[in-house]
Amino acid sequence: MEIKKISGLFETMRCLRGKIVHLDWHLERLRLSAKLINLKLPVSRRQLENEIYATVKLNCLNDARVRVVLEAAPSGAEIFVSATAYQPFSAQRYQKGFSAITSSLRQDERCLSARIKSTNRALYNLSLQEARKKGFDEAIILNQRGNICEGARSNIFFRLSGELFTPALANGCLPGVIRRLIFDFAKKDGLNIYEGNFTLEDLAACNEAFLTNSLMGVMPLTRLGAKSISGGKAGRVSRRFLNRYQLLLRK
Repeated sequence: MEIKKISGLFETMRCLRGKIVHLDWHLERLRLSAKLINLKLPVSRRQLENEIYATVKLNCLNDARVRVVLEAAPSGAEIFVSATAYQPFSAQRYQKGFSAITSSLRQDERCLSARIKSTNRALYNLSLQEARKKGFDEAIILNQRGNICEGARSNIFFRLSGELFTPALANGCLPGVIRRLIFDFAKKDGLNIYEGNFTLEDLAACNEAFLTNSLMGVMPLTRLGAKSISGGKAGRVSRRFLNRYQLLLRK
């Protein structure tokens, strides 16, 4: 089990036209994570929400990346909020999709930090550096049992024979906000999503795959190492969920 103390948490959110996307879900996750590591939020939920919106307004941003950090402090805990301009990917990039390799590092699925957005990010940062150094966009992280966990910056879904699959949280992946949204999308479409233990061989055999996080939304995964997925372009379900997510942003 993990013995290193977790001293901080963070949430990364997107703010578009003055509205924080899925703010309630982000703040709920922050609260639950703080409870797990015995950190008490120093302000009320309403005060934190007001501070987030004030920070965005102060920076005069239309499309922003908002980061909330909760850090342990001698007084108990401190919160820091920042907002920077966010440049979304082009429509052409979503059609082309991301490429990924398998990280040489492994997640310990027993670790508490695998289930929360802690500021202990060495595994994820080093995995992403490794991928980008080799010319790839993302790194797929496996756990100690050799099962797919998640991406360095994303959750992962794949479709095989008309069904959707995603690693179960017990594999050491984060309960992502857009991961949660995908379950809602699938339910409305009458699609089943099976959570379980999956290997790289399962992913390599899929008909299509996509990655999710709170900034990019839904990004098709079109190459895994040297292997093309879905003919090297966005698959049918990926496109449908991406379009639905983008419609949601316009509301």
